[in-house]
Amino acid sequence: AKIWEVKTGKKLFSLEGHTHQVMDVDLKPDMRTLLSAGADGIVKVWNLVTGEAKYTIKGYTKEITSLQFIGYESRFLATTAESHVRFLDERGRAQRSFSGTADFMNSAASTPDGAIVVAGGQDGVLRVWNGEDGKLIKDFPAPITAAKVAKK
Repeated sequence: AKIWEVKTGKKLFSLEGHTHQVMDVDLKPDMRTLLSAGADGIVKVWNLVTGEAKYTIKGYTKEITSLQFIGYESRFLATTAESHVRFLDERGRAQRSFSGTADFMNSAASTPDGAIVVAGGQDGVLRVWNGEDGKLIKDFPAPITAAKVAKK
């Protein structure tokens, strides 16, 4: 990932460290910390004042597909190709997991306070959880199509 100053077009930093493509990035609202998610199964937490990596979060065998800081907090929402939807802190410690997923998760989003989490994946189900206790509020299965009926 590269950081550019928009006003001047000057490149400020090259954030290097992923060994495969970067799948997603998110900027903390304080504009001082950036997350990057890699197809290498790694999340990097970057200090945008120095351009250095603060933390490298490992332990995933597949892609990290999406990231989102929860407001100004040091925790973030992450989804993976391993079917995980989780709140993590900046050091990679799991704060809460959201259950019911069994397939590649494409993306997730949260309200700024983390009260509601929504995620979707390759199983075609959109899930909504209570971010405070991790309980599923509602799931919205993909509509039945002629192609699905023909497979049965």
